[in-house]
Amino acid sequence: MPYALWLIPEENSKNLFSQFITEFASEYATPTFTPHATLCSGKWTGDIEELIALSNTLAKQLGPMSLRSDGVDGKNNMFSFFYIRLIDDLQTLFELAKKSIKGSKLPPFGPHISLMYFD
Repeated sequence: MPYALWLIPEENSKNLFSQFITEFASEYATPTFTPHATLCSGKWTGDIEELIALSNTLAKQLGPMSLRSDGVDGKNNMFSFFYIRLIDDLQTLFELAKKSIKGSKLPPFGPHISLMYFD
């Protein structure tokens, strides 16, 4: 089963990012989604309850955090997307997630908050 763990912005930032995502989706006929930064992802072969328990333990270890950005960027590979680059050194955070949930992969484009996906 594929999975992804997300960092979700606090309510005010989440609402702002949601407005951008909705506007881009309306203008460019792309999907809407919850604003997020992917912490890790992978394919889970065990029991779903175990994945939930590991995720909850990781969430308690992390707690709230502040992240900074240095602008927007885009990629055009297998699929295209538009995103906000996060500039904080998140390597420790990513490594903790990877260690907490065996087999997890880190985001291939580094830390970012997605704003639009399109084909």
